Amino acid sequence: MTQKRTDVPLGSSLSESMYSTVASSSGREPFRTTLKQLVEGNKNFVNVQRCLDWIKEQEIAIKNAPFGNNWKTVTEATRRYELLHRKIESFRVEIDQCHNMKAKISSEEEKFFTALLDDLDRQYDALKGTSNRHLRLANSLLSFVEKAGDLLSWLEEKESVEIFRDWTPAHQLQSAELYAYFQVSRFNV
Repeated sequence: MTQKRTDVPLGSSLSESMYSTVASSSGREPFRTTLKQLVEGNKNFVNVQRCLDWIKEQEIAIKNAPFGNNWKTVTEATRRYELLHRKIESFRVEIDQCHNMKAKISSEEEKFFTALLDDLDRQYDALKGTSNRHLRLANSLLSFVEKAGDLLSWLEEKESVEIFRDWTPAHQLQSAELYAYFQVSRFNV
């Protein structure tokens, strides 16, 4: 058995950096070619490939998920993203089922299946990490937008008091009233 790193693309989801082990009964055959044949023909390998394809789809969904540009769209985007994140977390059950299929694999196919499972675990962990970061960013943005909205409402309220104050006759200004208002306003800020 020899180990060789190959960067030949295989299917839509197999990692390009997967290390290969070369061995076959009729001589040396590239690991990825054998793996590709197994993925196309063996039900257990097909299930793992489906999981890898699903992970790629979710990576694209995360990459293209908008954050929004106002309170309403940020709130909606965050809620949608929370649902996507829960869906990603619950997908772990599917991956565990793929691991349970390892018992049904022949000893000749086991190293290929193990390599595919390792790739599946790596890609799922990367997806989950990306999803966690995206969810934190979405929640942080939502929190910021809500706080900014609250501050704008407060500022608008204070502005309306000053706009409607009668400033014209300077000798009639009630300085005690303004001083008291200033003191209260200072503590509110």
